[in-house]
Amino acid sequence: MNSSFPIDKERASREKISQLDRKLKVLSSKISELSQDSKEHGLVLNAFEKVDPERRCFRVIGGVMVERTVKTVKPALEKEKAALDSAISELEKQYESIEEELKTLIENLNKESNMGISSSASASSSSSEVKA
Repeated sequence: MNSSFPIDKERASREKISQLDRKLKVLSSKISELSQDSKEHGLVLNAFEKVDPERRCFRVIGGVMVERTVKTVKPALEKEKAALDSAISELEKQYESIEEELKTLIENLNKESNMGISSSASASSSSSEVKA
């Protein structure tokens, strides 16, 4: 039973690595999406710099298009852009944290494999990875 412990530990490590990798992909996708939204808000705000504050503009709020003036919409857009930028910053911190955890797990798994603790498990998992 003791001989299966390193294999189980390696399998658990590989599953954790896979899970963290999926989290990184989800975070990366969300960061990209929010970054695009932030850029779009920035473009609109730049366009607002060149127009009369009393000019009419339209904004979608909760799926409903409403008519406002530039001077009433601009502060709301600035606030939303700041919130997007803050969310992006938080997600980037989470990404870096998970990336560091993933790096540590991979290094530990490689050290254990190199020490011969689970050399047979590595050989079997390597052959299954080649088939995939």
